[in-house]
Amino acid sequence: MFLMIFLLAEVKAAKKILDEVKAELKSNDVPYQDVETGIMMVENAHKHGAWAGICGELGADLTLIRTFLEMGLDELSVSPFFILPVRNEVCGI
Repeated sequence: MFLMIFLLAEVKAAKKILDEVKAELKSNDVPYQDVETGIMMVENAHKHGAWAGICGELGADLTLIRTFLEMGLDELSVSPFFILPVRNEVCGI
């Protein structure tokens, strides 16, 4: 029961953050794919006590690891096959 309540609270918090980010993006007319937008989204998440991360194949793109770290992302979630290459890339920066 506690886990369900916790997950529900997290979903509600994430929705609130997403709504605020969407409103800010619309008011500034900034494209979603822009790195500055990504940074703004990460900062907004951190401002509200949430972590920000990338998951899937994009998180394992070794050419983007430095960019993700500069954006302030807290987590790169990758498949087991990519853990060591991503870890080596992060440690090399």
